[in-house]
Amino acid sequence: MWLKNPSQALGVIAFMSIWAGVGFNMIIYLSGLQYISPELYEAAEIDGASSSQKVLLITMPLMKRSFVFIFMTSTIAALKIFTQVFILTRGGPINSTLTIVYLIFNIGRENMQVGLSSAHSVIFFFVVLALSQLQSKWLLKEDYA
Repeated sequence: MWLKNPSQALGVIAFMSIWAGVGFNMIIYLSGLQYISPELYEAAEIDGASSSQKVLLITMPLMKRSFVFIFMTSTIAALKIFTQVFILTRGGPINSTLTIVYLIFNIGRENMQVGLSSAHSVIFFFVVLALSQLQSKWLLKEDYA
């Protein structure tokens, strides 16, 4: 029912993709939290910091690299989504769930234009690479200064 409605099909695929990625993201967040020394929280408590101040002034800055990593990998995963579209909707209804990777697949496999499909894949690779570089420089700009 949801997958046959053009206005809801993309939302269902997005929900499925988010659900599939939550476990990986939680592992990264938990490993970042384990990196933070308990002595920092103890020192902040002695200085009279509240719980919200500890989160804002200790946890968030020290978790920045984890947040950036999750943001970048999630962006790349969203750009290269294929399996969910292929299994659930095959790009339909009315091409409402058509993604770049599925379009490249259609050009190469269904239309038998492998050369064109390869060219699109190379362009897609460079677009993702450029986007990742921009995100890295923008999100970690003070780390490189």
